[in-house]
Amino acid sequence: MRRIITWGLSENLPILKELDLKREDIGNRVLNEAFDEHFEGSGKSFRAMYAILMGGVYYLILHAKMQENPFLWDRSSGAFRSGRD
Repeated sequence: MRRIITWGLSENLPILKELDLKREDIGNRVLNEAFDEHFEGSGKSFRAMYAILMGGVYYLILHAKMQENPFLWDRSSGAFRSGRD
């Protein structure tokens, strides 16, 4: 999946655009069914929070691949750490 996303960011191909739109549609359905009703009327935008979190996840994954430095979740500290530690 990481390679497909990276490929989609670097190339403008109709098939990749179609795949991206399908992935977004599935994500939209999941958010509609699982979260939108729960946060309705709360004054908080779960979709905005989700977008920021997912952007960070994508960045960490792509950065780790490009730098050959994976970020790992350290359960004992509850934080990410560099794979070089």
